Amino acid sequence: LNHLRSTYPLSPLLPTFAATLLTPTTIDSDTLLTPPHSSHTPHPLYISSHKCLLAKNLQISAHMLSSTSQCFEIYDYDAHILPPLRQHRTLSFTATRAGMLNTLTCFLYIDFGTPTAHLRRPPHSALFPFGHPQLATRPTTLSFTSNPSDTPHATNWRNLVICLPSPHPISLGDHITIVTTTDASTTTPQYTFTTSITTPGSPDGHQTPLGTITLTLDDLYPTYPPDAHHPPPDTP
Repeated sequence: LNHLRSTYPLSPLLPTFAATLLTPTTIDSDTLLTPPHSSHTPHPLYISSHKCLLAKNLQISAHMLSSTSQCFEIYDYDAHILPPLRQHRTLSFTATRAGMLNTLTCFLYIDFGTPTAHLRRPPHSALFPFGHPQLATRPTTLSFTSNPSDTPHATNWRNLVICLPSPHPISLGDHITIVTTTDASTTTPQYTFTTSITTPGSPDGHQTPLGTITLTLDDLYPTYPPDAHHPPPDTP
């Protein structure tokens, strides 16, 4: 990155940090079929499998069941070591409203650090650090997300909405735990999410499991050319 910055000093858009965040959400079909503001067509949707869908223009903040979003995938390109390609995290959320927990909605955050070229008003994510403690300690100058509730945000990206296998109603103050595993060590990355709910004050600290869901490249990009990630065997 330092070499690229010195070679192309007028190009500020060289990322130094990237993360994928998620937040527990409640989303129904009526929401997805309701046109966004100033639009006469429904949210652009891409239903890739029964496990997930990709949505544009979805106002994520309107569907959050917690006030925070947390990172399950982090790549720090300015670090002195290579970013880990296998990542395991336990994310904890507190419900700030009651509702049906049926989805996990994801979005991207990209940070370009201090731009090498002069920009009068560098774009900066207004929602940063999203309530995530690790991001709160990180300075940011030029950044944006794919979250339509943020300013600025990338309008050409679709955000991943993961459909939980066992939706469950939650109450104000419930604790939501999501254990995530990311494996990007091959050309066919894989993501696993295990979700559970704990109600504070329950006599036995009872935990309600909502199941585990695993997403593969085929779930995320079913129309991706198959020979690109499933090459045919060698032939004589």
